[in-house]
Amino acid sequence: MTLTSADRSAYLRARQLLDPVGVQVENAAAEFVQAKQVLGDVPLLQAAEYYVRRHPKQQVRNAVSNWRNKAVCTSEAFRASSARFWQAVKTLLK
Repeated sequence: MTLTSADRSAYLRARQLLDPVGVQVENAAAEFVQAKQVLGDVPLLQAAEYYVRRHPKQQVRNAVSNWRNKAVCTSEAFRASSARFWQAVKTLLK
């Protein structure tokens, strides 16, 4: 396969745009196609702006914080119940 001068320029410009966000050209193209299949004629930027308005970052932070707190409580409960379990096993094996 040979690239035309325009193809090469387009690829280099795409790399220039994607490098700061750490996304590969192939991944960006695949995500864009998936988004367009869902959005139809709605511009991707318009959909992203709508999403951000409806899901402020504070809500995301709260959700992550709530998830983290639940995970810590769950792991603490698991450790406590696990300790009780192993103590019971040791007692039974004596």
